[in-house]
Amino acid sequence: MVSRINQNFHLDCEKSLHGVINASLHASYVYFTLALHFARHDVALKNLNKFFKERYQEKIEQAEKLFLYLHRRGGHISLYDIKKPEMSEWAGSLDALASSLEVEKFVKQSMLDLHRVARRNSDPNLCNFLWPLIDEEVTIMKCLADHITTLKRLRSPPFKSGEYMFDKHTLGESCKVPH
Repeated sequence: MVSRINQNFHLDCEKSLHGVINASLHASYVYFTLALHFARHDVALKNLNKFFKERYQEKIEQAEKLFLYLHRRGGHISLYDIKKPEMSEWAGSLDALASSLEVEKFVKQSMLDLHRVARRNSDPNLCNFLWPLIDEEVTIMKCLADHITTLKRLRSPPFKSGEYMFDKHTLGESCKVPH
C-alpha cells in the first residue's frame, strides 16, 4: 500500500535512510559494549563508562529522530539486522576511542551518502534535515580526535599513569553534542 503523504519522497531516499538508521543503531550497540567494557571490575574506569553511555544514548536518540522523520515523510519502517560490534574487549582507552572514531566516520559517511541520494532525487527537505545531524557527527569526531591526542600525550614518558589521569580529569569534561 502506497502512503498518501509520501509526496516527493523517492524510494532510493527511503532505502538510504534505512541504512543511516541501521548505522546509528550499530553505533549505539558499539557504544553500549564499550560502556560495559569500562564498567567491568578489572577495568573500572567510571568516566569512560559514563562517556560511552552518553554516546550510546545519543545514537539511540539519533536513530529515533531518523525513524520519526521517515514516518513523517510517509516512508515505511523496515528494521534491518544490526551488525554486532567487531570487538567486545579493547586493549585500553586509546584503542576504544580509536574504535569509536571509526564508528563515527562510518555513520557520517552513511549520512553523506544519503545526502547525495537526496540531492540526486531533488529532495531539499531531506537535505535540510540531514545537515544538523552531519554537523553533530563532525562535532563528536573532533571531540574523539582531541581525546585520542590527549591520551597519546599522557601515555608517553614521563607520564606513566596516563590512562587513569585521562579518565579522572579529561573525561570529567565530557563532550556535549548540541541538540
